[in-house]
Amino acid sequence: MEGHDFRLLSAKYGANEAWADVIDVVRPRIVSPFSQFGFGYWEFPDPCYGTAKCLVITFLYHGKEQVATVPEGKWASLLSEPKLPCPSLPATMPPSGDPLVSVVMSSYHRSEQLGKTLDSLICQHDVPFEIVVVEDGFDGGLTKAVCDRYPPQLVRYFCRTDRPNVEFSIPTIPNNIAIRQARGKVLLIQPAEIRHVTEGSILKLVQPVLSNPCISNFASVSSLGEDGKHVCWIIHHELKPMPLYACQAVDRAAVMYLRGFDEDFVGYGFDDDDFSFRLQCMGVGFMFSKDVVVEHQFHGQYSDMKEQCWKNGDLFRKKMKDEIPVRNVNREWGRLR
Repeated sequence: MEGHDFRLLSAKYGANEAWADVIDVVRPRIVSPFSQFGFGYWEFPDPCYGTAKCLVITFLYHGKEQVATVPEGKWASLLSEPKLPCPSLPATMPPSGDPLVSVVMSSYHRSEQLGKTLDSLICQHDVPFEIVVVEDGFDGGLTKAVCDRYPPQLVRYFCRTDRPNVEFSIPTIPNNIAIRQARGKVLLIQPAEIRHVTEGSILKLVQPVLSNPCISNFASVSSLGEDGKHVCWIIHHELKPMPLYACQAVDRAAVMYLRGFDEDFVGYGFDDDDFSFRLQCMGVGFMFSKDVVVEHQFHGQYSDMKEQCWKNGDLFRKKMKDEIPVRNVNREWGRLR
């Protein structure tokens, strides 16, 4: 699905005078310039010198025609077939008595936002679900007190006590703890500060995944300012279809097969790009719900983390080139301690 501000015009692969039209292969992989195969990874303008093959993309963005290249060595995965076909996933259902859906989230000094998030979820009764909250480091009992307001079979609280003593720690490990503790067939992965405002949002997000485990569905996410008003879209089904786990429904069996989020990512950034890429490698397609909007509640800003982001970007590009979707091998991932 292409946003109305972005339209892919052509895609050709090759070198010199030998080019093949590959637009039908590329189109599902590049849904917008904001996707994980977007502006951050393309090169401008479009030289393709020598004998090295590359992918040349022509597109319209805000009415202006532009050209970009994707070198073969970096982004051959755009043209590759999924190595792990999603239909091989077992069609399992949770044991009798277990919830159908697990809403999983990590929280670090977000007790105020978490309370509003939980209030927005517990009023929904369209599908049996549980909420798994993993506190990433103990805040003195504030987060636990919020969770204790609700029945323990509905809101299940866990605390990771070995969080590194840094301002921001990427939530790969607490997310994995929540995934390992979850009991539902479908996961709804989100941060603690994501408040649901659409009636029946859980069912609307998970229904496509229940029908087809090879689909992952994303809500539109509105970022709120300190005054509680909309500032910008983090994800939007037309304007900004980015596959980020700000509010993502995905089959739990697929995530367990991938062994969760890659715990090699530390510091800040690219854990979401990596997670989405690996899902795509095993044949999971993305859709963006037109019917569900959630709100990212305002919280304080962190200091400059560009250096950490660059390091994770380099790590992501290396792992993406390797195209190995299953991670955390020979590691006890998602360990609660």
